[in-house]
Amino acid sequence: MLHQNHYVAGFQLPSGRQLAVERCGQGLYLWSEPCRDRMPTDLRRAFRRAYAANRPRNADLNGRTAPRLKADHPAEYWLFDTLGDLERFFDIYAKL
Repeated sequence: MLHQNHYVAGFQLPSGRQLAVERCGQGLYLWSEPCRDRMPTDLRRAFRRAYAANRPRNADLNGRTAPRLKADHPAEYWLFDTLGDLERFFDIYAKL
């Protein structure tokens, strides 16, 4: 784990890719580096929004929690309906 605060926990995979779990609300919210186009069609339904490098986002997503996902980098925001979908996403994302 890179760092966590009250709302966001950032992680770096062995490949160097980063992701962050947003710990609020009733769903499974996740920030990732851009990867939507490399995900299977059924997982793309979890995609919510692409953030360009200059677009503001959750202030808790910062250089300490996940430097490659902070506001000066592109990122994607996801909401997974099931733990199984989230696990599949992790498995694929880890291999990109």
